[in-house]
Amino acid sequence: MNVFGVDIGGSGIKGAPVDLERGDLAEERHKVLTPHPATPDAVADGVAEVVAHFGWTGPVGITFPGVVTGGITRTAANVDKGWIDKDAARLLGDRIGGSPVTVLNDADAAGVAEMTFGAGRGRKGTVIMLTFGTGIGSALFVDGRLVPNTELGPAGPARWASPSPASSPAASPAPRPTSTRAGSTRTRPGCSATGSAARP
Repeated sequence: MNVFGVDIGGSGIKGAPVDLERGDLAEERHKVLTPHPATPDAVADGVAEVVAHFGWTGPVGITFPGVVTGGITRTAANVDKGWIDKDAARLLGDRIGGSPVTVLNDADAAGVAEMTFGAGRGRKGTVIMLTFGTGIGSALFVDGRLVPNTELGPAGPARWASPSPASSPAASPAPRPTSTRAGSTRTRPGCSATGSAARP
């Protein structure tokens, strides 16, 4: 069974049909550049262009770089502030021709996929997944259940730790992803504060 997914990012809007049996793209993805400013109307046009590229007419899942509750975007990390408290599901559904639309936080959606098809499958306890793109996203799971909209990335460790000269961006090296088992990645600098805050 195929479904259609679109990811709204700070630099690109990407989409493709997805094969749910394999947990992989059914066709090569199509990408358009995220408009700047990334206003709701301008981004909705980009989403419509991606969906139209495939001639898709069914339901569409759309991921967004911010907190999403009930299809309404509550924050706007790497897009225009006009997204705050926007009924994104209605706007995007109307723009693609009235197809049913589900809008989720981008890292939450990636985490659900990883827990279903990837390294998180069958894992119990607390699992956190970080996504690295234009921004940093997070998805938190406890015994396989999503804790939605954790958004640990936008504020970073500063949310829990007082800034110090040693932790300033100029003094700190950029995070270096390092490979670990099961193909996942982790990053060293800055994770100690985030990790301790995420512990139950």
